Amino acid sequence: MPSEEKDNRLEELCRVAASLGAEDARIINAEEVVIGNWVRMKCQYGCDGYGRNLACPPFSPTPEEFRDVLAEYRHAIVVKMSPPDLKDYSKFCHDLILKLEREAFLRGHYKAMGFAIDGCPYCDECNLEYCNHPEKLRPSMEGCGIDVFATVKKAGFKIGVLKDRDARPSFYGLLLVE
Repeated sequence: MPSEEKDNRLEELCRVAASLGAEDARIINAEEVVIGNWVRMKCQYGCDGYGRNLACPPFSPTPEEFRDVLAEYRHAIVVKMSPPDLKDYSKFCHDLILKLEREAFLRGHYKAMGFAIDGCPYCDECNLEYCNHPEKLRPSMEGCGIDVFATVKKAGFKIGVLKDRDARPSFYGLLLVE
């Protein structure tokens, strides 16, 4: 497939992301997704979700496993999301990324796989043995070792640490495509 046609198909996925409620979406090369072993360690030592659902460590792929998977992709789309209701931000972000993944698949990107933030939001409490919603379960970006800050910056977004509890955060997701 010619490069221009591929670029148009990826740009179309960015427009689809916007139609699904994303604030913005940008294409990067898959090799620009930054992975750090330290990220997963911060999950283990600092996140109250560690070991509490199947989307997070120790159940999610390790950074090493994710590096191997990432090598099988050529592009990624970084999706910026600003949910209307912060109470339900995780579900909003997961739903949007899952819908975008589905749209990518239906448009011929059969390897498309989405990643959102935090753990799985679909059950109040994960049973940690089997997933009640396997069609929706995706590992968290951080759980796989993705350095979200560095990856988002590579996509050209301005991101920083919020220093005021009243500041409105933006959230990011990732879609891997061939």
